[in-house]
Amino acid sequence: MSGTHICWIVAGCLTALVKPSLSQSQSITVSVRVYNHANVRHETLERAQSEATRIFAQAGLELKWLPDPLSENARQEHSTPDTTPRKVVLDIRLLSESMAKRLRRPGNRFGFALNLDAFVFFHRVEELARDGNSSLSTILGHIMAHELGHLVLGESSHSSEGIMTETLQKKHFEQANKGKLLFRAEEAQRMRVRCTMNSALAHHPVESYTQITVRVYNYATVSPDTLTSVKNGASLIFQQAGIDTSWLDCRRALSNSLVPQQCQEPSGPTDVVLRIVLEPKSDGDRMALSGLGFAFAEGM
Repeated sequence: MSGTHICWIVAGCLTALVKPSLSQSQSITVSVRVYNHANVRHETLERAQSEATRIFAQAGLELKWLPDPLSENARQEHSTPDTTPRKVVLDIRLLSESMAKRLRRPGNRFGFALNLDAFVFFHRVEELARDGNSSLSTILGHIMAHELGHLVLGESSHSSEGIMTETLQKKHFEQANKGKLLFRAEEAQRMRVRCTMNSALAHHPVESYTQITVRVYNYATVSPDTLTSVKNGASLIFQQAGIDTSWLDCRRALSNSLVPQQCQEPSGPTDVVLRIVLEPKSDGDRMALSGLGFAFAEGM
């Protein structure tokens, strides 16, 4: 296994420990701006946004809906130059039938996503609502969540089940009516990581949580050169999320005066313990760790 693979595994374990602490005090917010080209009724759009908000909340993300730039109020608000710094937001455009037809997309698609923009063919949403048992706002909210999911998840984000199913059909909206058409657990985790590490997707205040201390217990006696390489790689990954890491070597005899004092102190909210262990020898240990892959993490 290469050093690159090892540092990604280490970073993944540390992320699993760090993120619960982050989520307890700070939510991950994704800002969304809706362009209502299709003139969807205010009540319908409001209910659809509530559906999409609920779906993303189940995945651990909060949607913040910004005013429609096409609305009269928004035009009046922006009639004077805006000199404040702009945050990058996701745009979703509800297209009219005439606009959608010019794009020549397959008839079984309700929209598509491109860069930081999502597009929804509202007339196809209306057709499905007329032919099925789901309300217009329910279908629209789930289609909006699907397309926004593409923006946050990135490339190759279709799934065989759940809300990211490639072609959503009537049977899927039967799940939607029960509130069960959602992101899968692995999709939710991927979105949270991408949002935390990519400021172009979301703003996540980390000023009060900018450093973690990693206590390393090298029970497997990994060589110093390999361990240094792993630390450097994992530190770089966390730096991209705005988090600095400091490392303590805690795997020495307790009588050794060189053991850092901090290793013997109680763990604080920004302390993470990383234990590097050998492959289990006994059958009992193998059974206890079976199915956990290369590594695992538990909350402190």
